[in-house]
Amino acid sequence: MAIGFVDGSVVLIKGDITRDRHSKTQVLQEGGHPVTGLVFRQSSKTTHLFVATTEKIQCYTLSVKDCPLLELDMRGCGLRCSTLSDPSQDLQFIVAGDECVYLYQPDERGPCFAFEGQKLIVHWYRGYLVIVSKDWKVSPKSEFTGGDPQNSDKQILNIYDLGNKFIAYSSVFD
Repeated sequence: MAIGFVDGSVVLIKGDITRDRHSKTQVLQEGGHPVTGLVFRQSSKTTHLFVATTEKIQCYTLSVKDCPLLELDMRGCGLRCSTLSDPSQDLQFIVAGDECVYLYQPDERGPCFAFEGQKLIVHWYRGYLVIVSKDWKVSPKSEFTGGDPQNSDKQILNIYDLGNKFIAYSSVFD
């Protein structure tokens, strides 16, 4: 089990947590930026822990003794804006920023998809990437005057098929 904290600390607990004597606690990192996402990735005999903060993306290799850290990106994400894909997409760590959605392997940043808008929730479900984002409307007045888009209380639900690269579903909700 891994626990991420607002102060940026990440604690790894190994063993049986119901019995204090049989569990082992290890602090992987201390301080920094708030942790917004933690995901375990198990492939063959290697276990990785992806850590997303508001400012960066990191990966720990837990199956190696000292749990080496690899900094994957200096762009982070908000709370609930990271997830892990299924084996059909090679168990990639998915991170949604306001401009793009990035996919990561334990050793590098992979492809990105340009899905604009402020992401609120990102989830992987049965081969589809589900994103809830804020709806930004451009009023006719602001469009002609060069003003900023107006914020609305609506959310957009988009379901993407990344393998075939198309939008499977899209809807706006109040």
